[in-house]
Amino acid sequence: MIRQLLAATTLLAGAGVLALPSPAAAAASCPAPSINPHSNVAGQGVDNYRMVARGTLGSRTLKLMAGVRPFDSKQYGWAEISGPTAGSDSVALQISNTGGTAPFTTCGYYTVDVAGTIGFSRAKPTSPLARVVFRACGRLSSGASSCTPWW
Repeated sequence: MIRQLLAATTLLAGAGVLALPSPAAAAASCPAPSINPHSNVAGQGVDNYRMVARGTLGSRTLKLMAGVRPFDSKQYGWAEISGPTAGSDSVALQISNTGGTAPFTTCGYYTVDVAGTIGFSRAKPTSPLARVVFRACGRLSSGASSCTPWW
């Protein structure tokens, strides 16, 4: 499992702090092309994002997010876990090219390094094809896991 590393920069995201993963760690567990949705480099992150699917995992919230990247005007999707996170919680983006049936591509799992922060996966471009669907999945150290509905 690739651990999400705390970058020098943190962003305030609602009531929680968002810890940015290191590019090296993130790229190693998500097939190209993928981006950091919360990049603070002008035009490289995702703007105007919204939650498109939601689920729960214990007291945590799983979110599938989508937004447009100004750099290439493409829509991207990614997974987030929030709430009273623990340093061992993890999150992944799953992608199905068959409408939600196996096989899946898994982008992650990315581990929350700092308790109470929002964990997130790398972002992948969405597709206009109805058979290409995304979901957010989370996993706790207890072994409990859950996913949002497909979107």
